[in-house]
Amino acid sequence: MTSESKSHKGGFQLRTNVDLMEIRSRLRSEYGCAVQSEEEISGILANVDRDLDDCKAETSRLQARIVSLRNQCQRLENYKACLKSLRSPIRRLPNETLLLIFDFACDMNELSSKSADYAALMISGVCSRWRDLAKFHPDLWSCIHIHIDKAPLHLPSFPILNLYLSSSQRSPLTIKIAGLGFDGPLNPHHLAMCATLARCSTRWKKLRVDPTVWEALTMDHPLPCPVLEEVAVPIFGPLSSLDRFQDVPKLCKLAIGMVTFVGLQEHEGNFPWKRLVTLKIAQFDKGMRNVFQVCSNLRDVHFHLLTQIRFEHCALPITAPVVERLSFSLPWTYQHESLANILSSIICPSLTSLLVEGPCGCTNPWPEDELNKFVTRSSFRLTTLSIKYTSFSDSDLIDLLHPLPALLHLTIDDSRVPLNESPITTHLLQSLHAFVARPP
Repeated sequence: MTSESKSHKGGFQLRTNVDLMEIRSRLRSEYGCAVQSEEEISGILANVDRDLDDCKAETSRLQARIVSLRNQCQRLENYKACLKSLRSPIRRLPNETLLLIFDFACDMNELSSKSADYAALMISGVCSRWRDLAKFHPDLWSCIHIHIDKAPLHLPSFPILNLYLSSSQRSPLTIKIAGLGFDGPLNPHHLAMCATLARCSTRWKKLRVDPTVWEALTMDHPLPCPVLEEVAVPIFGPLSSLDRFQDVPKLCKLAIGMVTFVGLQEHEGNFPWKRLVTLKIAQFDKGMRNVFQVCSNLRDVHFHLLTQIRFEHCALPITAPVVERLSFSLPWTYQHESLANILSSIICPSLTSLLVEGPCGCTNPWPEDELNKFVTRSSFRLTTLSIKYTSFSDSDLIDLLHPLPALLHLTIDDSRVPLNESPITTHLLQSLHAFVARPP
């Protein structure tokens, strides 16, 4: 066995000629006097040790080279992805178009969602351009929805709410707080959150809250709300419940539960009843006469039931002289009965739109007589009629359409009505015809 080998292995030369067949043959034959000298074997072992050291060093060098090549590949992949991003179609969108898309996506920021569905915050984390757009467009952060039962209780404050309030800067706020599953007092964490929102009352634009939250928000009443336009609070109580507004020059839409309207004309409070344009309410009684007399700008009225409360019938019909849009959202329990009570108790000479919505399954008959008398008594020019999720016959609908020659928009939605109770039949379709409007 020679001590030097001229064979080239990788980037270095082995000193040892590795011949396993020869060494095994010698192991079988060399013993006793035939064993080579100790000095020869020691020299060969020394060369083997040096070759092992060289192999290990070369292995480390090659492994480092592999790591380097892998890193280089990763850099090339990243560079390739960046190049592809440069020609991405979304980069060609102007900022104005992107902001329109962002406004649509941030219609309502759910701050209590466990899935972290914080639209504006997620948009700002995509890239520097989107982050700058979100930063300098505070309206994206101004629509806040909190499901109070899901708000974190383990934190001393609500940091995500503070972030959105600060990021919205001075933009008007749309606030919706829902989901309160109890009627008792709020815990300290909820009260702290309400106090934070109350301090921003000068920026409220739209407010929709539960009654208990409303009490907490207006604890230090009266509240100045100079930009407030819309309030939705299912209040059940006296007129004074709404006197917690001090400065609301722009308020025009109100959604409430049941309020005692007796004495509204003599009532002196902060609430701007005369400026109301839209009213959504869960009651109809003789007190509504005061509402239509005081609210001289009331154009849109929506009646809905929160509980199984029947609307009262008024023997002397109430005139709503300027109401143009009348809507009903009634539960199936008293749907047609409540509708009949209202229609027989009201006159709307300026009405142009009538909408009725309610689930099917009502056991009371469709108020055909009350509805036809309402149309005749009011003498309006109805242009829009929408009836959804309500069971009644095709003949009832045909009779309703006869005295409505000015009708332009008709919607009948029977998607939740059994087929045998749907008013949409061949008889109805054959009876429909359109008038060609003559030029004046």
